[in-house]
Amino acid sequence: MRPSEKTILLVSVATLYGGAEAYYVKLAKILQLQFKVVAVVCCERLRDELVGHGIDTVLAEIGTRWIGPRRYLTAFAACRKMKAHYAPRVAHLNGQPESYLALFLRLLGMRLLTTRHTPFTDLYLREGSRLPVFFKRFMVLFSLRLCHATVCVSKLLQEQLGQYLASSKLVYLPTWVSDKFLERGIRPMPSDPLKVLFVGRVVRNKGIFTAIETARRCPWLQLTVVGDGDDLPVAREKARGLNVFFAGFQRDCRPMYRAADLFLFPSPEGFEGLPQVLLEAMAQELPCLAADIHSVLEIAGPDGVVATYKQGDGDALVAQLEKFRRDPQRLLELGQAGRLEVERHYTVASVASGYLQIFNLAFL
Repeated sequence: MRPSEKTILLVSVATLYGGAEAYYVKLAKILQLQFKVVAVVCCERLRDELVGHGIDTVLAEIGTRWIGPRRYLTAFAACRKMKAHYAPRVAHLNGQPESYLALFLRLLGMRLLTTRHTPFTDLYLREGSRLPVFFKRFMVLFSLRLCHATVCVSKLLQEQLGQYLASSKLVYLPTWVSDKFLERGIRPMPSDPLKVLFVGRVVRNKGIFTAIETARRCPWLQLTVVGDGDDLPVAREKARGLNVFFAGFQRDCRPMYRAADLFLFPSPEGFEGLPQVLLEAMAQELPCLAADIHSVLEIAGPDGVVATYKQGDGDALVAQLEKFRRDPQRLLELGQAGRLEVERHYTVASVASGYLQIFNLAFL
């Protein structure tokens, strides 16, 4: 590797493919415009997609899906090998779990950037962890202070971290949709039954049980669930006898967006940074109905390009669906408004220069 060549190491320790991993593929494509990019990942699908874009990627294979000391040791060993072979001067850590590697990568002589995808709240820090919240909070802040800059994918995350970190270390750059989601198609008139779509991990904190309860209360709609997750068996049981179809994990959700009449996003407060699937649905001109959590309201804006209901209020959700059922023209108008919002603010053209600038500054 030529010393003059700017090389970036991307690091991801997740084993499941989700919004953060899709983000990494999109980010890598932007960085390839100006840099040599290499990667260490723990997700086979992410490895395959990065390799497909010509990125030398090491899969730090782990037999368990749970993140623990063994995962970090394996990932760090892979990072050391990449450092020895490619001499990257800058590394990017793709999220909270990855940020815990900050101290070790700094000791290897690399400058660090990271992206924050998730809220910095006690509720999120407590989720799925046996560690005390105060200790996880300390770990996160200690790690982020070792980084040159933290990219916040929503203004909400920037505001939350701004209570603890210097503003100069925080950069707001929203997530975005890839160009393939902006391909135009024909949006048909809403059907009967109303075809409602849920896309996401099938777990409680994504609102899957709210969606199923809504299907029970609204027999005139058909709910399609796209995704997999720990609560899938329970969700199937609760949906027994209802007009609910489980489509499983889909590598490409565009056909599902195009076939639906309405996108439902019932995720509760405290678990969302900036919902990728919501932006994808909007890009496909699919009208969206979501709980009124902060990250959704940030996207909806003053023009209300996403219809909302009070989170946790099942009656309000059903009432909104009844309105849409009686006014299909409103659904079409909402879908068009959502598409325009994505075109204005959430495309690669909107964010590419910002990312390239941040990474170039890290080399100075």
